[in-house]
Amino acid sequence: LTTAGAQNPAGFRELKIGDTAPDFSLIGIDGKTMALGDFKDAKFLAIAFTSNHCPVSNAAFPRFIKLYQE
Repeated sequence: LTTAGAQNPAGFRELKIGDTAPDFSLIGIDGKTMALGDFKDAKFLAIAFTSNHCPVSNAAFPRFIKLYQE
C-alpha cells in the first residue's frame, strides 16, 4: 500500500487477520522502548495511534477502557 510519493519500507507486507505479528519496537509516550516480546504472555495486544486533539480519538478512549476491563 502506498500513497502518492510515499514508499513502503524494505520488508513491508500487509498483514491478514490471523497472521503472526512481525517483531517491532516502539517508543512510548513515557520515553521507554517496548517490543513485541515484552507482551509475549499477554492474551491480547492492541496498539492504537491516537491524537489528544482529535474528537474521534477522544471518543474512543472510554471504549478502550471498557475493552480492557472486560
